[in-house]
Amino acid sequence: TSYVNGVDWSADGSRLASASSDGSVRVWDAKSCDCLHSFRPPAPTGAELAVNSATFLPNSSDALLVCNRSAEAFVTSLSGD
Repeated sequence: TSYVNGVDWSADGSRLASASSDGSVRVWDAKSCDCLHSFRPPAPTGAELAVNSATFLPNSSDALLVCNRSAEAFVTSLSGD
């Protein structure tokens, strides 16, 4: 666990995504405060693994746009698709 760099609410308000300096992204249930998902995006070779932001895509509580400190961005689905 480390500093939180960013948070974002899902469009329906049911989930909260957090991005941390330790390179982790976590998705939380807004009502129960349970951690539903936790993962570490791959870090570029020789780069810091901190994640700057994790933002839900519009009208989705299942897909995130994740950006790291190396200015890389990617979309990930929480359902594994």
